[in-house]
Amino acid sequence: DFAEPQLVESNVRMTYSVKWIETGNKWATRWDSILNMDSYEHETNWSSIVNSILLSLLLGFLVAVILLRSVKNDFAALRELEGDDFAEDTSNVNWKRLARDVFRPPKFLFILSVLYGNGSQLLAMVAVQMVFALLGFYSPSNRGSFITYSMIGYACMAVVGGRASSMLYGSFPDEVRRRQLVVATATLVPGIVFLSFFAINLALWILGSSGAIPFLTLLYIVFLWFGITLPLTFVGSYLGYKAPYEWPIRPTKIPRMIPQRSCFLSLPTLSCFSGITLYSMTFIQVFSIVQKIWLHQFVYMFGFLFLSGLCFAIGCVEIAIISVYLTLNNEDYRWWWTSFTVPAASGLFMFFGTVIYQSMLTRELFENVQSITLWMMTSYMAMGCLAVSLIGGSIGLASCRWFICLLYSRCKPE
Repeated sequence: DFAEPQLVESNVRMTYSVKWIETGNKWATRWDSILNMDSYEHETNWSSIVNSILLSLLLGFLVAVILLRSVKNDFAALRELEGDDFAEDTSNVNWKRLARDVFRPPKFLFILSVLYGNGSQLLAMVAVQMVFALLGFYSPSNRGSFITYSMIGYACMAVVGGRASSMLYGSFPDEVRRRQLVVATATLVPGIVFLSFFAINLALWILGSSGAIPFLTLLYIVFLWFGITLPLTFVGSYLGYKAPYEWPIRPTKIPRMIPQRSCFLSLPTLSCFSGITLYSMTFIQVFSIVQKIWLHQFVYMFGFLFLSGLCFAIGCVEIAIISVYLTLNNEDYRWWWTSFTVPAASGLFMFFGTVIYQSMLTRELFENVQSITLWMMTSYMAMGCLAVSLIGGSIGLASCRWFICLLYSRCKPE
């Protein structure tokens, strides 16, 4: 039997001692015992990588067999029709009819350019960070260094974001809000994220939590934003406006009529298919990261993240090209938002899928958790999924722009 607890009225002095023992292990390998995965987690991550590779190969097979073969047959039909002197209509290929409309500026070009620029900026930052992480520059002994240098890298990559958004917006000479575009690229998306972060931090300040970010750190973030990001965005925009995208065919003044879309080719249907497919490529890695963060464990799996992210990027390219080609074959020249929205839907499915999976299968993680903690984790997850959506959308738009320019540069417009 245990003794009854005793109430101590006077102060109790508690001490501890430390004994240092010399070891022959190198500093670079001292964290291996903590960071090494168990056999189950290791096999699970490898199975996820194999699943992602198989899905990428399947999508690549669809692109190679269906898409490229169809394009080849279309060009063969065009050559036959153009060589026939009695052919009255040389444009029976559906996508060829859109040659004078496919490079027409999309609706809400301003917003699309801003999102495309921020996605390109995030993609460049993630690529640089992943290179340094794979080379072993980040040590788990310095916790928080990856997030800190990610913020610095994002600020420095504003040149890429400003250049990407201005190259897209400047390729249409009729658009005149060029200065507003530069400011919006540097402030719109970062402003939404900063306000969300500030609201969470303000709530932590009010509750007296030790997890609140100090005020000087917020000033440091504001300095990165206005002192580095904004000027570099202007530099990138200057470079982008000097060399905008060039289109092989000039559109006509009067747009052609667009036939009614099939429900299977509608934007929500294509986005759902794309979101589920791309989310299935990264589901295990996302769930593992979220669970480790909940359990306050180290997240040090950059090799698996690199392979999974590479498969995700390849999947964005393949799904975006397939969706845009199906859209053009339906005689719909509005491919701009389709190329961005279809791969960007993966972030939405990632957010809701992770929240639902965590709440249903790991309820013990949410027991006795304050609402502020749930709100904070959900908000951080939403920020991460927003970044995934912007990266996926920028990859899809860039790849479809290259594909359509290549496609229409080889055909003669009417």
